[in-house]
Amino acid sequence: MEDFSLIDFVDTLDASRRKVRGISFGCSCEGCKEKAIDKSHLLQQNPFIYSIADEKKKVYQFSDNEIHPRTSGLSFSKLQKIPVDRALCYPLFCAKHDSELFKPIETKGFDIEDIKNQLLFCYRSLCAQRYLEQKSLAFYKENGFEGEFYESQIMASHYVIEIYNNTVKALWNDIQSSDLNDYMFKVVTMPRLPICLSDCIIDDNDLCDIFNVLYIHLLPFERESKLILGYHKSHVSNNQIDYYDSWRLYYSTTDSKAINGLLARCKNWCCSPSYIQDEDYFVEELDIERVKIHIKENCMLFTTLDCISINDNDDLLE
Repeated sequence: MEDFSLIDFVDTLDASRRKVRGISFGCSCEGCKEKAIDKSHLLQQNPFIYSIADEKKKVYQFSDNEIHPRTSGLSFSKLQKIPVDRALCYPLFCAKHDSELFKPIETKGFDIEDIKNQLLFCYRSLCAQRYLEQKSLAFYKENGFEGEFYESQIMASHYVIEIYNNTVKALWNDIQSSDLNDYMFKVVTMPRLPICLSDCIIDDNDLCDIFNVLYIHLLPFERESKLILGYHKSHVSNNQIDYYDSWRLYYSTTDSKAINGLLARCKNWCCSPSYIQDEDYFVEELDIERVKIHIKENCMLFTTLDCISINDNDDLLE
């Protein structure tokens, strides 16, 4: 039996990541068989992403850290400075749908309170989440590893993608509908933050035919930012409702800890380089917030802590 090599193992994983990086699965729109363009932006470059870029037209974007024993640290998050045209984009839609479907929210002065416009933002973010899961499945298939763990991961990804398909289809049908009373949205004006965010938070603790989804978007305008929160009344969990309600405390703040509570739950966001004074400290604080959220929302972990309250032990996580 050959000795196990961690370096060789992670090299194999990295090779698989490179092969599936930028992989396309075709247009995300229901029934469309066309090829997806390389860069479908979750938020338009102009005015939103350009407005927070530095003089070199770059922004900071966070992604999960692909830990490699040779090159990476142990942080959960990775900070990258990237050009505006690469920020918050995936190969999601064909050229026709990318330009025509989202025209209502790409037009200057669009109505942010219009529920169909809000659902268009949601549709892009939901399709992006499904794309990431499809990419994850492709990664597991590409690396060629065998064994019960990898087989279970592949089965789980297939199952999750099927739920995503149902959820995306349901949202697509709702966008076409004139009866939108099943959705709840609120738009909150906040102090201007140099952050662009368009994401959805999936509660996968209760897997059904359609995901429980909380949609969340943060758009920087000239003098203020708009926070959009929304959900389908029949497809939202108690945890998500609590989170939805909790943001009333932060509508008038730019406190970094409060904002990190928002960012730690989301994947698809970018910010101005000027927003971050200390890169290492910011990433560390974001990781700490993610750990706290994970513990609070996964009660089974408390059995190993003898059911001690997280509020009494925050110092353990500092």
